[in-house]
Amino acid sequence: MLTSPFLKTKPPVLPWTFFEVLGILVEVIAKMSMWAGALSAGAAIGCTIMILRRMGGFSLASTVPEEKYIDPSCPPTQAAIFFFGWMRPTPTT
Repeated sequence: MLTSPFLKTKPPVLPWTFFEVLGILVEVIAKMSMWAGALSAGAAIGCTIMILRRMGGFSLASTVPEEKYIDPSCPPTQAAIFFFGWMRPTPTT
């Protein structure tokens, strides 16, 4: 008969399973990457930072979009113009 104290006690019950934690992490990372893609694409086609902050749900004085989400190496594309072109400032003559 085994007398180890580790075998007699039940394992601790964790509040979340591994897959629940993994699902939360994937959801957070996916949301952040969607913000980064949208903000980078908008900045690439000439949307103002004030519009990007407002549409992204950031404070108008926040520097988070520029620091964490906007990638200056993102090229302007037709897809960016299709989805975010309406946010560009209207040209004045």
